Amino acid sequence: MAIRNREKKVEKEIASALEMVRERPLEVEGFYPVQLAGYGEGMKVLCREDEEREYAIRTDRFVACLMEGCFYNIKMAQRYLSQQLQVTYRVPIPLGKEMMLVPFKTRSRRIQGDSMIGYVNWHRVEGVQNRGRIVLKSGREFPCLNKGRTVRQRMMQAQLGAVLMREYFWGRG
Repeated sequence: MAIRNREKKVEKEIASALEMVRERPLEVEGFYPVQLAGYGEGMKVLCREDEEREYAIRTDRFVACLMEGCFYNIKMAQRYLSQQLQVTYRVPIPLGKEMMLVPFKTRSRRIQGDSMIGYVNWHRVEGVQNRGRIVLKSGREFPCLNKGRTVRQRMMQAQLGAVLMREYFWGRG
């Protein structure tokens, strides 16, 4: 019975998080894995205006749910970006005009299978400072353990990916 209640709670959390992201995609600055008291692994979503929400769902499962709920085949779009950008590892995830998710390592792995990858919305990044510090448009800093060179490289890939996806879906011009 406790397992079934926990599954229902997780489904409710997923639905709530997905609804928030779909209704306000421009406000989502990023999300990353955190440890939640009394639950275990969850995620924290950073929104515009210093709003932060915690959900009892793993980031990898949340990304999979986001990708399932899109109106086009994201795997094909990622494959297209991978070929165009000549990147095979940590390819940006294009979720539409307003959302290009860029993956970064946000924490150390605690146990095997623990998620450590967080995603920042490229459209909400103000800039990258020394040593890979990612500053969001709200003024907050996104937690990132990648080196500065890697962060700048992935941001450039996301920028090029946004241009490619705009051309791919909406034509040149």
